[in-house]
Amino acid sequence: HVACTFVEYLFQYFLCFFDLCDPSPSRIPNISNKNDIEMRPSLLSTFVSTAPLIPFLVCKTLAFARPSFSIRNVASSTSDGNTCQHLSRLPATSTSTEIMNPVFEGLEATLRSSTSQHSSSSEYVSLVSDYVLVINLSDSSSCDGSNKSPLPMVDETWNLYSIPGKNENDFARKSREALSLEGQDFSVESPVLTLQSSSSEAEATIRVVKSQVETVGNSSIMKQVLIKLLAQRVFLRNDDVLKAKLIDYDGSELESVSKGRALSTELFQDIGSKQAESVEFCASNGKPIAVLPRDLVHRLNLLHRGIGVVVSENEHVQKGKDEAGFPRVYCHQRTATKRIFPSLYDMFVGGVSGAGEDPKLTAAREVEEELGLNMGLSGALSEALFDCAICTSYNRCIVTVFTYRCTDEEIKWQEEEVSWGGYVKYAEVKYAAELSIGRLIDQEKWPGRVDRGTVTNNSKFSKLEKWDFVPDGLLVWDSWVEWLLKN
Repeated sequence: HVACTFVEYLFQYFLCFFDLCDPSPSRIPNISNKNDIEMRPSLLSTFVSTAPLIPFLVCKTLAFARPSFSIRNVASSTSDGNTCQHLSRLPATSTSTEIMNPVFEGLEATLRSSTSQHSSSSEYVSLVSDYVLVINLSDSSSCDGSNKSPLPMVDETWNLYSIPGKNENDFARKSREALSLEGQDFSVESPVLTLQSSSSEAEATIRVVKSQVETVGNSSIMKQVLIKLLAQRVFLRNDDVLKAKLIDYDGSELESVSKGRALSTELFQDIGSKQAESVEFCASNGKPIAVLPRDLVHRLNLLHRGIGVVVSENEHVQKGKDEAGFPRVYCHQRTATKRIFPSLYDMFVGGVSGAGEDPKLTAAREVEEELGLNMGLSGALSEALFDCAICTSYNRCIVTVFTYRCTDEEIKWQEEEVSWGGYVKYAEVKYAAELSIGRLIDQEKWPGRVDRGTVTNNSKFSKLEKWDFVPDGLLVWDSWVEWLLKN
């Protein structure tokens, strides 16, 4: 807007200078002379001379006409019957001068809600690369026992612990085990990184108390990202804090962050992130810890939220029903040109939830994008069935699983994504999946449970014996089968 205004006035200045301010007699028409009167600029020449201003005026108008959005909390029932707070996008009814990114408006209320829910245990767990992150919450409203203003109190302590493992798959299995240890005592281990936040009045301090992580590669970036995420949480949990100082282990100040910058996409630009899409870094229970660009989530293999959808023919796959009566399940094969897992099969439609996006909205969006099915929010999509943790050397995700009942809709996949797709009998899919897992175990490439029974060869399903599935999909499938067997 400033640039457009500058060019506009500069252009007007030159028009005025050359057309009106030239004192030469040849530029001053004599009104009594008919020929001189014709020298006056016509409407067409005036338009031509000012036409270059039109794009600048349009840009100025658009600069002030951008729609604003905010995030509001909506309740969504989870599989355990409890109510979990998720976020959805709604038109804004008011603007905020402090919250720069609308995603954070809803995240603020969600974080405070999750904080109060954790008041009994005051500890929750997440995953960062090959480490487990344990977050301890404390009450920052305590005073020194007098009537004076509160002393700076520790709001949160983040401890990062190494996960022992022999190889990538062992790391993945132990990462998933670490998520189930929520509420357990981690004090017997020595953290490789400790961060603490403290706040007093309008200023907060994020301090590196202990640091034994490497200072090269992703480990160095991991430290920077975690410090910034903790600063983000301080601003979201405390309205009074307007500024935060980030202090390194040696006492040097890394940077000073304002509330406006911490609650915007600018927070991670100095780390090299250029992606505008934001994703929630979440705890083992699926609740958000903070928000950061999607490329950093994948780069550091942070725990985040996603969905998996089983598309079935004419009816939902219902728990408690005999498998022989299950409807056929839609499977597809990835194209040979895919960068990741080319030519492998999958029985799920999957995707990552954006920051503030309800899992059901993610599921409806992904099914429509990948298969062209658009009846998800009109009854075809089930409610959330269960959550499962997927841990590999490249992906850490809390997956919410749904089913999609496809009746009269025509499936239209993207040719650059899918080379084949079709409905397959449920028993055949289950048989092929177990054989695929068995081959991964033999190749020592299976990141999931290895204590499995022997699969009996079935000649009726011989055409599926060579199907190799995407490992992430097989991990979700393993949890799917386990969920079906539960009472």
